[in-house]
Amino acid sequence: MSTPNSSPSFKHQDSQPWYKNYMVVIFVIGMPAFVVIACLWFVYYSYQIRDSVVRDDWYMDGKTLYHDVSRDKLTYDLDLSGKMQFNSNGDITFYLDYPQQSLQTGKLLNGKPLTYPDTLELSISHATDVKKDRDVVLEHQEGNRYSAKVDID
Repeated sequence: MSTPNSSPSFKHQDSQPWYKNYMVVIFVIGMPAFVVIACLWFVYYSYQIRDSVVRDDWYMDGKTLYHDVSRDKLTYDLDLSGKMQFNSNGDITFYLDYPQQSLQTGKLLNGKPLTYPDTLELSISHATDVKKDRDVVLEHQEGNRYSAKVDID
């Protein structure tokens, strides 16, 4: 039995150099270059939108949340309540409601005379962006109504 003596022919040569082959351009150069550019863009973008809420002393802030509850307790003890309205043009109206008993007697539940303060301080905190926090002073208008104008995003 004779076997053909055929040797493979390695004489076929590409007429183009290796760097002009589309496979090299796409997979060896193109994809890694794209990944590097995308990584640089993500690093830049994450630096631009970094979270402003995370602070170095977050533990102390959490502890102080429940440290001073005296104002909340006083509000509860005096049975004070209120209603706030936000208008689309930036007007804020707050109605301070005293209990009916205090309105009839002219005294608060702790015995002090019932008066409406000239101003109330309002802090509006955005959940995720410190730049959108607003502090405003509400001015007493008439009766139990307070109002102010604020730029709310």
